[in-house]
Amino acid sequence: MSFIYGHEWASAARTQYAELDQADRYTSELLVKHDQRRYEVNAQANHALFELVSILLPTLTREHLAHAAGLTGYTPLVAGQPIERMSAEAADLARKIQAIEEDPNFIHREHLRDPRGGKLILELAELDGARRSIEPLVAAADHPRLPHLLAVGYGTPAYDVPFWRLSYYTDWEAADAILVNFPGKTFSEFRDEYQRSVESLESLAQRAKEIDQLLRKGAEQDRNHATLRHAQETLAERTLSNLRAHLGRHIVDSGSSAIGPRLAQIPELDILAKRVFGLGAKLDYLDGLRQSELVSLQREINEGKARAQREAEKYSRAKNAYLAIPTEKYQQRFRPIRERYQKRWHRYQHTSDTVYVFDRYDRGSLVQDFLWWDLMTDGRIDGDFIPQVASHHQQYPNYQYARDDYHDDAERAVHVADPYPDASNERAGFLDPS
Repeated sequence: MSFIYGHEWASAARTQYAELDQADRYTSELLVKHDQRRYEVNAQANHALFELVSILLPTLTREHLAHAAGLTGYTPLVAGQPIERMSAEAADLARKIQAIEEDPNFIHREHLRDPRGGKLILELAELDGARRSIEPLVAAADHPRLPHLLAVGYGTPAYDVPFWRLSYYTDWEAADAILVNFPGKTFSEFRDEYQRSVESLESLAQRAKEIDQLLRKGAEQDRNHATLRHAQETLAERTLSNLRAHLGRHIVDSGSSAIGPRLAQIPELDILAKRVFGLGAKLDYLDGLRQSELVSLQREINEGKARAQREAEKYSRAKNAYLAIPTEKYQQRFRPIRERYQKRWHRYQHTSDTVYVFDRYDRGSLVQDFLWWDLMTDGRIDGDFIPQVASHHQQYPNYQYARDDYHDDAERAVHVADPYPDASNERAGFLDPS
């Protein structure tokens, strides 16, 4: 029996880790491309559904509501009384708008709040001018001991600090420092003028605050009025859009087997419904491919990377570097992985491209047991790894795909969808997703 050493095992593990890391990056690229494609298909599906519900419910009339409800089975279009509810909302909006428009503050809003000369705006400017004329006096009187002088009544008969106290001379010194900025005034005269100025500033600030609140309230009233008017003007449009959205959700949730036969009776609706359900199936298939072919593969790769990293660290330690390991075990552990992943990537790309390029939704059918997967792939690709396909086969075990009915178009789709007829297209050993 032949052996290899631990350090050789560590080297092989590091090499495998590098290969798996490259495979991980490549699979991530495939996921990005897949998600971009799904985004495109989802946009197409939403647009197709919008077209269908717009034809089913072109306007908000009782006749159209009843017709759409009859074709789709979506009874809230009638039982929900949307027209009556819309009328009630219209009356409520009208009452709220009227209440605002009868408010004197709203009626005289331009006179009060016009930025170019409204009464409140001008008053606010006057207050600001008065404040700026008073603030210099108050600022000139700034001194750390001023609050104390005012509190003890310095310069008034109430001041009773004895002359032998140190604080008497400290107060005297502070008062003299303040009066330097007010020549010719006694401290009593300064005190009266300062207090009047402070009171004036407080009064100005209070009025400015009141005006600011009035302006804010007026601006909020304007916004509410604009919002209500917009809601009133778009009420019919919003109601119709809401009903169409709920109708569309009902159609998608019900599926073609429940609604399809009724829609198929009208050629215009038949074409649109096939596109809606065909694109819905395509989204399901793309989601299934993502999960079963890419997400699961990436999970497997990451598990392999973690194992390779652990083994590289383990057998790099001095105590394991020359540990003898049977060659047979080594060969089983480090079998080539490149070809195996290339086959899986090729299978994914071939299947994904086949589904993605399909666009002949008119060839589909709205009958109960129709399977879009077979039409998209011409029945050439086993789709049981997709939950919806496997479920269909279980539900309809006798279902058979009639290839001759769609052969030419499906064959074209499969041909276009297979840009990698073999696994030889490599980039540094791996397939190029671009």
